[in-house]
Amino acid sequence: MIPPRKVTALSLNVKGLNSPQKRRLMFRDLRRKHVDIAFLQETRLPRQESHRLRDPRFPQVFSSCALNKHNGVAILIHKNCLFTKHDVYTDLAGRYVILSGTLGLRSVTLVNVYAPNTPDKPFWDALHADLDRFASGDVIMCGDFNAVPCPAIDRFRPTADPSLTGGSRQDAMFGSFLTQKALIDIWRVSHPSTKDFTFYSNPHGSYSRIDNILISPSLLPWVVAASIGVISWSDHAEVVLELGLPDCSPVWNWRLGSHTLQDAGLVEELKGELETYFRENGEGEVSFSTVWAAHKAVLRGEIIKKVSYRKRLKLQRVLELQHTLQAQELDHKSAPSQEGFDRLQGTRQALNRLLLDDVARSMTWSKRRYYESANKMDTLLARQIRPRPQATRITSLRDSANRPINTPQQIKRTFTEYYSSLYNHSPLHSPPTSSHLADINSFLTSVDLPTLSSTQGEALAKDFSLEEISEAIVSLKPNKAPGPDGYTARYYRTFLPILGPHLVTLFNAVKGGSPFPSDSLLASLVVLPKPGKDLSGPSGYRPISLLNLDVKIYAKVLATRLNPLLPSLIHPDQVGFIQGRQAYENTRRAAGAIWHLEARGQPSLLLSLDAEKAFDRIEWPFLFALLERMSFPPDFCSAVRALYCNPRADVVIPGSGTSTFPIYNGTRQGCPLSPLLFALTLEPLLTHIRSSPDIQGITVQGESFKVSAYADDVLLTLTSPESSLTATTALLSRFSNVSGYKVNLDKSIILPFHLSRTGIQNLIARFGFKMASTSIPYLGIHLPSKYKDLYKVNYPPLYAKLRREMEVWNRECISWIGRVHCVKMNLLPRLLYLFQALPSPVDPSDLRFLQSNIDAFVWRGGGVGWQDLHCIAQENWEASDFLIYNGTSRRRNYPRWWHYTLRPTSTAGWTSSRRVCSRRTPDTGCGSLNACDPKNRYPAPR
Repeated sequence: MIPPRKVTALSLNVKGLNSPQKRRLMFRDLRRKHVDIAFLQETRLPRQESHRLRDPRFPQVFSSCALNKHNGVAILIHKNCLFTKHDVYTDLAGRYVILSGTLGLRSVTLVNVYAPNTPDKPFWDALHADLDRFASGDVIMCGDFNAVPCPAIDRFRPTADPSLTGGSRQDAMFGSFLTQKALIDIWRVSHPSTKDFTFYSNPHGSYSRIDNILISPSLLPWVVAASIGVISWSDHAEVVLELGLPDCSPVWNWRLGSHTLQDAGLVEELKGELETYFRENGEGEVSFSTVWAAHKAVLRGEIIKKVSYRKRLKLQRVLELQHTLQAQELDHKSAPSQEGFDRLQGTRQALNRLLLDDVARSMTWSKRRYYESANKMDTLLARQIRPRPQATRITSLRDSANRPINTPQQIKRTFTEYYSSLYNHSPLHSPPTSSHLADINSFLTSVDLPTLSSTQGEALAKDFSLEEISEAIVSLKPNKAPGPDGYTARYYRTFLPILGPHLVTLFNAVKGGSPFPSDSLLASLVVLPKPGKDLSGPSGYRPISLLNLDVKIYAKVLATRLNPLLPSLIHPDQVGFIQGRQAYENTRRAAGAIWHLEARGQPSLLLSLDAEKAFDRIEWPFLFALLERMSFPPDFCSAVRALYCNPRADVVIPGSGTSTFPIYNGTRQGCPLSPLLFALTLEPLLTHIRSSPDIQGITVQGESFKVSAYADDVLLTLTSPESSLTATTALLSRFSNVSGYKVNLDKSIILPFHLSRTGIQNLIARFGFKMASTSIPYLGIHLPSKYKDLYKVNYPPLYAKLRREMEVWNRECISWIGRVHCVKMNLLPRLLYLFQALPSPVDPSDLRFLQSNIDAFVWRGGGVGWQDLHCIAQENWEASDFLIYNGTSRRRNYPRWWHYTLRPTSTAGWTSSRRVCSRRTPDTGCGSLNACDPKNRYPAPR
């Protein structure tokens, strides 16, 4: 039976989150208490500032805010919480938010309430009606109700008459609401004989339990614990509820923290542990691969122990103050006195001071980071203008029988079955049969393939060196997602002097035939949604293998050796992942082929082949037979075979357990060597196409042109369509039988030239390819059926897209120099790629339009008089113009700019910039994007 996964819900009145220090303190408190769902009341954030509640660990925020700094409630969902939103409703007064969705396997409604502090019957009636309309499934309601369920035991005022236990009108309304909705006060059910409170009113000298968590009776079997915390940085105590989600495994995978190895003292201690371990275990009867695998487990335990100890030391003073505060609160609740209250306040101030000091240090580092990187071409600015998509957790899927499933275990099982079948799509070929090997040899020997020279083979087969391994480790990004063992590249980089010699020993042993440890070849399989694909089934996701870093370093060294040799083995038609080749080489040739086909008037076509799971279907017998056919040395082949000796994978689905499966074919996406091996395996097919007399391409100046390829993106240029397609499909079928490569006919597209409608219909009926009417996509551009449309189908859509993005960037708080960097790192590279990829002249009017939009974006809000700065455009687009800052004008309070023009035929000098755009609008001045586009060719988004 799968143990339940705990979900912690916390309810707290925060008394305003306008201060950034208080928000930072709150998020650190939520992370320290491992809160999955946070219900916050009285946030006091106006509606336009609700985005300030977002945090990387709490990406889902559902808030109800008033127009002013009044009321406000919010529900924060942790990124690892198994909650899926269905619908959300918020009131306009910022009093409550109703969120319906699925928690684990169960339909629930989360409700957060901040009730008025005076009797308000319309509020309770509205809340009751909205719950009836929007709530579905079980209800979990948290909040500050400003009322108590049972006044006799939930209020305590020493000076009051004990006989007066009737409560207020607000208490009566709250009690009536509980009765009507049949909700249970879970804390009271868990502590039937305990008196505890969440709020202390100093003016009245009274305690009350006005903060509550209410649940539906059917959720009682899920409840693990309910508790009331202490009153620390807020004047309310938090209420915590722990639920156990059935059929959701509490999986925890260790990962080396990015900041762990920044502690110099800890690094020195770990160095000593490593040296001692390898000194005591480096020599013996046990194989070194076993010693290496064991060192990971030993050091992992040391890191956990030492980090936990340092964390306890760091929090020791906080824990001591929290225990003291809890004891003083219990004493004050049982026997209130002014002396006890003063001691209590003193402890709270000391605790808050300690927590705020920690927050202040954290904010200092954050401010430093933003100061150093926010306006530079760095990750912070890139994420601001092009935010990462939120991690989309897979909440529903359809299995092989097309039945809907929604539990983590079922989803994982479906993915595991799918990838088990994909990575073993030819069971008869694992191990290979003699007939299969004969077919492979027949296919490879029927065409001339290039081979390695003896010098090149010796370079590949030499022993691994410490220099190679060091370069591979330094080239890896230090904090990228690790494999199942949890070690990042920062670990290997930090301890390179100690680990480097042992990695040399391990890798040379593996190359000599000793296998990797079994757990080293286990990979975590992360599934990422493909843009524009159907996500109802596993085929709509891309599997990325997270390899252990030692295996990844090994593959990186092999890839570094192989990469310089590929240009001599692979034809120039293949440009993907080949050193010294660029994608625009093939796009320009394809554009030239369109011009040639259109001009000749001969029936012809472009065929774009779509390979189904290209990297995942390559069969290993074909790969290793090809390496031998190309004269790769046996030692290198043995080194590559070590990566494919009983590898396994485990699909990562949050909330599910571990379930590994073996892999029998394919090259892993995520391995540095995989793209190079795939390019090699595809070369025999492309060579067959180039050499086949039955597959006819175009001939230009005596040279035949048939193939353009970027990895698995293959574009064929064919004449004599019927006979060429017949030979091509037969060749593809033969290649698929020996290599596993499979073409998806439904997604492969034909672009016809000079073909009749009847001829096109016959080709579709006979071969099954899809037919494009106007253009086909290829390597980020569109190839039209008419050469004159090459500019129209590529540049105007990009201009419109860039303009829409700049409109969005305008809403961001980016400095002037940051806006310049936005243009340089995001906008210009996309334009430059199009300039390189297409042999098409650019319309000067479009460039002036684009320049005007860029200037409007860069100069937005540039100070007094900025609207008088007109768009600066080049008069002569053959010149190279640079804008150079030349101080501040005395006449106006804005920067003065000049054109610095360099012309080969004239003397360089300073010339004043000319005003190109004189159109103005009453509202926005000449900086308006609409004003700079009088033809309205690229309309702005609404």
